[in-house]
Amino acid sequence: DFVEAARRARLSNPRLRFLIAGDGALRPSVERAIAKADLGGVVHLLGWRDDVPELLAAMDIFILTSLFEGLPRVVLQAMAASVPVVATDTGGVAEVVVDGETGFLVPPGNPAAAAAAIVALAGDPKTRERFAAGARARLGDEFDNRRMVRDLEDAYDELLGRTPREGAATTPSHLAPARFRAGSSKA
Repeated sequence: DFVEAARRARLSNPRLRFLIAGDGALRPSVERAIAKADLGGVVHLLGWRDDVPELLAAMDIFILTSLFEGLPRVVLQAMAASVPVVATDTGGVAEVVVDGETGFLVPPGNPAAAAAAIVALAGDPKTRERFAAGARARLGDEFDNRRMVRDLEDAYDELLGRTPREGAATTPSHLAPARFRAGSSKA
């Protein structure tokens, strides 16, 4: 989907370039998709990287076209680095990316929608700046690792009917992820 979104976006803006960081069993099929779409030299496969902050600093837009996700940390990293996000509305992504405020959410499996969002952001620096500012404000400390672990522990305590740990700061129910709110059927 990423390669197809890139192909479609390039039809509207031939100046666009794309990076894919990471590696794995799907690399040969991604290489074939890049060749078939005639995007050699446009979509760059970077392989496994340990310099994510530097890569994010080089990006104008971060794109995630996953079909299945939990809460992808890389989206949080992109937002913290002030990089506007285009991501599929899957798993926990919508818990952090607010469509039209901190990024664009697109339906999973819809490269045309992803391409349209990429083209829109690429041509609109003011929206990119607005999304970056909104992302920084949204992240605050709500998605800090320690807080997320503490919130998860508190949710388990609540589900198990235990009293919260001594000194634990409980998360107000309106801030807890929907799957952990009292009465939720998603728990």
